[in-house]
Amino acid sequence: LDFATGTYTGSVYSDVSLLPLLPGEGTCDSRALAVKAHPTNVDFHDFVRTPGEPGFRLNVTRKPAYLKCAPLRFDALVMLTRDPYASIWAEYKRALAYAEGVGRAPVV
Repeated sequence: LDFATGTYTGSVYSDVSLLPLLPGEGTCDSRALAVKAHPTNVDFHDFVRTPGEPGFRLNVTRKPAYLKCAPLRFDALVMLTRDPYASIWAEYKRALAYAEGVGRAPVV
């Protein structure tokens, strides 16, 4: 989305290692086209409606990490779910590479 539209996508997280590739990382305001979040439980309880207000908001009661985005209201939600087989295979390869020491920084 960042490269296709020229508008940043934000995130509820603040991973500074992603800033060179995704300059909107950690941005959670109206400058962001979309805001990325990884709910640990894939359900809609992370997004709630506030009576008398339009749109959805992030449920900060469930996830305190969402506090910086608390003032935002979203008109729509997009939920992406990976293929379970591909997800399990990717996690297996990541864990195996870690166990073998591939990609680990040397201990000084």
